[in-house]
Formats: sequence, structure tokens, C-alpha cells
Amino acid sequence: MDEPISTAAPTLQRHITRTATATVDHIKSRFSSLLGMDYGQEPARKAVHFFCLAFNPEMWPDSMEELLVYGTEYVDFLLDHFRDVLNRTTCDVHRCQEEYRSMKMSVRRTFNRAKSYNDLYEALLTKEPHCTDYKNILHLVSAMLVLPISSAQCERGFSAQRRIKDSTRASLAVSRVEDLIRISADGPPLKDYDALPAVRKFLTSSTRARRPNFRRRGAAAADTESDDSG
Repeated sequence: MDEPISTAAPTLQRHITRTATATVDHIKSRFSSLLGMDYGQEPARKAVHFFCLAFNPEMWPDSMEELLVYGTEYVDFLLDHFRDVLNRTTCDVHRCQEEYRSMKMSVRRTFNRAKSYNDLYEALLTKEPHCTDYKNILHLVSAMLVLPISSAQCERGFSAQRRIKDSTRASLAVSRVEDLIRISADGPPLKDYDALPAVRKFLTSSTRARRPNFRRRGAAAADTESDDSG
């Protein structure tokens, strides 16, 4: 934000700037695979990014020689990523690379650049001879076109927030709530979680000595009386 919204309220301006910056950062992180940015180690985001590179004619090189070998590594990844899905169909994965090369050449020779991306693959998927000549590689296109768009992950995040930050924990900082929600949503199952490193850090990181076995005098005396009466 180049111009301040309010020079009379610098604190408000700082909050607005921080909020806008955080929003842009989160959008870039969420849609980085579509923006050609770093997709990390998430296979699904990597598959979307590689599909855009392999099957979008605007991303293909201009040279026919370069086009002939372009995208083979992307297709190899997609074939491996969708291996279980393709094995349940009539797709012959061994012919996919050959069909991919032929499809690129055919699209480059006949595709009208004024047409939309959707029109291209609608023609390839529904019209002869394309849907027969490239039937195996088009299984990948079909798989990507039916990827479901769901808000379930967002709904789980809202549920986790309500569960974590209730009326008894209203003073939790935003960063702490975010960390706990991320652990709840993406963390390992409880049975696989090793709490020992966290406990050791808790006991050793404080400037004052931790007293995990400390009990108030009244509580200790009550337990003693309870044991004696038993």
C-alpha cells in the first residue's frame, strides 16, 4: 500500500497494512501452484501445476523441435500420481507419452488460438478422430477436470477454532491459535505423536525452574486426609 489510508490514525494504518500483507501472503500460499510459485512437497498442488504446464498450449515452446520433447517429465509425474485411478480404467499408460507428442503436434497445427482453453479440450474429448486417437492421454485430462472443489477443509478449520478458542481460553494470542489449528488440521494422529521432546523443552526452556509435581498446600492436605480416611 503506497499511500496511507489515514494520516491521523497511524496505529490503524499499521493494522490495515499488516492485514493486507497477511491476506496477500496467504492467497499466494494457497494458490501458489496455479501462480507458478513454489508448491512445496504437496503432491496434489504439484499435480495441478504440472498439468497446467503440460496441457496448456500457451505454455508450450514455439519451436516444433522443442515442443516434441516438451512436457514428458510432467506427464510422467501425472501418470504416477494418478496411477491407481488409471489402473481402474481402460487407459494404456504405455501409450500415453506417444499420444501426448502426437496431440501436441496436432494442436499446434490446427488449434485456433482465438478459441478458449475449454473449447480445445471439449473438442479433443468429444469429437472424432481426436477422442479415439488420444484416448489414453485424455484420461489424464478427464481426471484433472473432475477434481472436486470442496470447502470441507475450511469448515474443519472453523470447527477446530471453535473447539480450541472457547470462552475459557479467550486470551489465547492469534499466533498461538493459528499454531493449534494447524496442528489439529495437519498434525499427526494422537497415537503417533511423541510428546517427550515437547515436555523436555517445556521443562528446560523457562528462565525459572519448572515444578511439574508442585501441589498447593491445601490440595496436598486434602489428599492426605482422604488417604487416611480410606
